[in-house]
Amino acid sequence: MTPPFHPPLVIWFAPNQGGDHVATTPDELDALLDRIASHLSETGIVAEITRDGDDETTLYAGFRGEVGALRYNDDKALHYSSAGPRGQGLADTMTVLRYRYQDNEMELPPDAEIPAADVRAAVHQYARTGTRPTTCRWQQWKAPRTPGSDMPDPLDADVWG
Repeated sequence: MTPPFHPPLVIWFAPNQGGDHVATTPDELDALLDRIASHLSETGIVAEITRDGDDETTLYAGFRGEVGALRYNDDKALHYSSAGPRGQGLADTMTVLRYRYQDNEMELPPDAEIPAADVRAAVHQYARTGTRPTTCRWQQWKAPRTPGSDMPDPLDADVWG
């Protein structure tokens, strides 16, 4: 029997989710990942995953059929999964990937998609360690500004004064 996660994982993925989805064991986590991955759409779906009480790290796990993508936030930077050196990823174009996060869109690098099994392995490693998973390659990337968008770039120092 595998030991429970300590602390438990808190998972958000549905726009009208009434409360936390909590996973305390690998089996509970797999059931939630199955539920998230079952939401089929062209854009994929992203879940926000945190360790209960951890305000410094967040793992976002996205699924789109047989592939998915990851974003890891810590107090230093944003890190995105990478399928390998530029141009050798699973993406067939260099178009920015768009996954659905609740009622919003999350932009990801064009080469961020990796096999869905690798996304799952990374989530399980994060559950055990609370650190950026080592089961995949990572890259830093800044999304291009959306033409016509009034939304400020959250990484722009001018936004914060």
